[in-house]
Amino acid sequence: MSERLRGLMSELDPDRIRRTAGDADASVASVAQDDLRSGALTVLRADGVRHLTVSCLLVAGDDRSPFVALGLHTKSGQWRQVGGHLEADDASLRAAVVREVREESGIEACDGDGSDDEDEAVDSRDAVLSPAPITVREFTVGTRDCATHVDVLFAAHVPERVALQTLDAGIARIEWWSVSTLPDGTAPDLRRDLPQLLSRIGRSSAPTDVTPHRHADRS
Repeated sequence: MSERLRGLMSELDPDRIRRTAGDADASVASVAQDDLRSGALTVLRADGVRHLTVSCLLVAGDDRSPFVALGLHTKSGQWRQVGGHLEADDASLRAAVVREVREESGIEACDGDGSDDEDEAVDSRDAVLSPAPITVREFTVGTRDCATHVDVLFAAHVPERVALQTLDAGIARIEWWSVSTLPDGTAPDLRRDLPQLLSRIGRSSAPTDVTPHRHADRS
C-alpha cells in the first residue's frame, strides 16, 4: 500500500468521524477504508467508476444569520457546495479540498503553519477549515464515468461575506445565499441536510486557517 493511500485512509478514521458526524457517517468511512484497500473504491475518477470526491460547505456570518457559498453547476443545473474529484497530485483529502475551494470560490486555504507570506497573514477576514469531515456519504451518480461518489465533506467559516470568484468552467456562478432563503434549484439533499450539517461544524477542533485569496476583490 502506498504512503499516499495510507494517508487518505487515515483521514477517513471512523472514530474521529463518529465524534464529528455520528455513527452512520463513521460506518460509511469504515466501508470506504476497506474498499480502498481492496480496490473496490478508487481515489481517481480515471481508475474506476466508484471513487472518492471532496467538498466544502463554505459558511459566512454568525449562527443567527449564516450564509453559504453555493455554485451553480452547469451540468446538473443545481446549486451546490464547492467540491469535486481528486486529482493525481492531491496529496490528501485536505489538500484536495484546499484546491477545490481555491478553484471554485477564489478563497485561498492554508495550513496555518507559519509558512505563508506576510501579506497573507491571518487577519479579521480569516476563516477556519474543519480538520475533520462533517459528513461522509455515498451518492449514486449513474453516468458512464461516475457510477458512485463517496463524498467527504469538510466545512469552512469566514466571519463575513468576501467576494467570490470561480475559475472552474463547470461552475456558471458562485454566490452567497442566506440559509433561510436558498435559491430555486438548490440540490434537494443539500436543502434537506443543511441544518444538520451546520450543527456539526462546531464539533471539530484544532482548526486550520483559510484566508481570502489575495487577488480577489474583498470590497
